Amino acid sequence: MRMLLGLLRPDEGSVELFGNDPQKGVPRALEGVAGFVETPRFYDYLSGRKNLELSGRAKDKVGGYSQGIRQRLGLAASLLRDPRLLI
Repeated sequence: MRMLLGLLRPDEGSVELFGNDPQKGVPRALEGVAGFVETPRFYDYLSGRKNLELSGRAKDKVGGYSQGIRQRLGLAASLLRDPRLLI
């Protein structure tokens, strides 16, 4: 997944997304791709609503969210981009 997102260079072989190599042209290769690896990053001092419209815990500060809620917020943020591919 890190190789697909251009975060890690492969030791061998190559990776392509929609015919583009993330290592050679990250912005173009990642066009239409959304995702996060492990822990999505948000502004801890802002509320969930400020980071993203989210019901239920939307008014709680992101700094107090559990790992699971942070991952849900990351998934929602990724889906807002209406990606062709979600990683």
